[in-house]
Amino acid sequence: MGMRITNGIMNNNSKINVMTNKGYADRMNTQVATGQKITRPSDDPVIAIRNLRLNSNIDELIQYKTKNIPDADAWLKTTGTALDQTNAVLDDIKSNLTTGASDDNTAEDRMKIVENLSKLRDQIYASGNADYAGRTVFTGYRTGESLTYMESSSDVRYNIIEDFNASAVENIKYVSGDFDVDRDKIEAAATGEYAEQKINYNDVKRVRLSYDELDIPQKTTDTKDGTIFTPIITGKDKNGNAFTYAVTDIDTTKGKKQNEIDGCYVMESTSDDDKVRLIADTGELILGK
Repeated sequence: MGMRITNGIMNNNSKINVMTNKGYADRMNTQVATGQKITRPSDDPVIAIRNLRLNSNIDELIQYKTKNIPDADAWLKTTGTALDQTNAVLDDIKSNLTTGASDDNTAEDRMKIVENLSKLRDQIYASGNADYAGRTVFTGYRTGESLTYMESSSDVRYNIIEDFNASAVENIKYVSGDFDVDRDKIEAAATGEYAEQKINYNDVKRVRLSYDELDIPQKTTDTKDGTIFTPIITGKDKNGNAFTYAVTDIDTTKGKKQNEIDGCYVMESTSDDDKVRLIADTGELILGK
């Protein structure tokens, strides 16, 4: 028994086919007009996911090209410029030191050289604090901080570790003692009654640290939290034996008379052989024998 096809069924099917074709035509027109294959994820979920991934990759590439690469290039140029400036300043420092080593310089010439070196030092600090877009280039991940500091609050203190070996130990001659001559003493000397006052030539073992004008509290009253900062020297001798020295003899030269300054450099007795003295003003370690 066959199915009866009426005119109404045929009309409805024709309408459905026409509407379906119009839907296809509308979709094609939309794709041509927008340049996009889908307008909503439900049109084709697989293509939608691929499209999102592709757009994300394109955005990353655009960011690399338009921002990251120019930013890195500017960062490297800033770093290179600072290094070039530092290298030029070091050349100037070397030139000044070479000039200052000449015995032909007068005291005034040497003072000018010292002033030049002071200015060159400030330039080194400025180069070390070079920044790009507010970020310091030589401080690693701590881009919000300066590499060097000229002054600090009295409430801020630093623990500094400085490496050196035996080659850093200098042997210097330090002249101590007073020599005052007046008319009476000269006349006494002419008659053989005047004895020359003692002038001592002292062999001093010294290490010069990277910092001077050190403020190292030695009493609990010197700090708010009562902390005492004691310099420590640790290392190994030529036989590989470990040693530790606590620098408890900390001295200063500011405002002292000459004989008191002499006392900072001269180890007076054999009991001082195992001492290590730090002169805080000059940043010098004076080593006992």
